[in-house]
Amino acid sequence: MREIKFRGKRIDNGEWVYGDYYKKHVYDIIDGVEKNRLVCYIGLQSFDGKNWWNEYFEVDHQTVGQYTGRKDGNGAEVYEGDFLLFDDEETDTVVWSYSSWWLTPIEDRLDDYACGGEIIGNIHDNPELA
Repeated sequence: MREIKFRGKRIDNGEWVYGDYYKKHVYDIIDGVEKNRLVCYIGLQSFDGKNWWNEYFEVDHQTVGQYTGRKDGNGAEVYEGDFLLFDDEETDTVVWSYSSWWLTPIEDRLDDYACGGEIIGNIHDNPELA
């Protein structure tokens, strides 16, 4: 069974956080008008030997990506939106499509690679690599 976790950029400081993902609708009243907005969180649950602790951070929903269950050639976890470099020449983006992880633009399944590639960035921090 593969590990299911997510990453996203925190709203308050722009740092990446990793862990569980959940979202909820929040209703605010702004200038007397009720507004509905989607709020997304990523957080960790930890156990200190006596108590469970939950720490969740609000994240930008556009940066949320799921862990693929695969690691690159250097042992780094591969997430949705990562750019992978193969053979020092071909850069591909990891995407979820048709119930599987794919590499685009070559349109091959990520599972078909032993993930010998190397993560060189992601679509949020390095859009120029696309």
